[in-house]
Amino acid sequence: GKHLWLRNNGSTFVSQLVDTATVLALLCFAGAIEWDKFGILLLNGFLFKVVMALIDTPILYFVTSMIRKKFNLQFGEEVKY
Repeated sequence: GKHLWLRNNGSTFVSQLVDTATVLALLCFAGAIEWDKFGILLLNGFLFKVVMALIDTPILYFVTSMIRKKFNLQFGEEVKY
């Protein structure tokens, strides 16, 4: 449907920020990493995941286009079984 790029990237950005912060906090509480490294690790981990999400957006559009062609679907139409 419309705004696939926004749904794909928006949900990924939010979930990956929460995921990265949670994992890093657990590692800090466990003593595996120092708390002073938390901020830079959060920033680097989150930015890496954001870049990957942006890179996979054209791939997502390509795959959905191929699926629409294979099943002869109109834009926004779903496969019905």
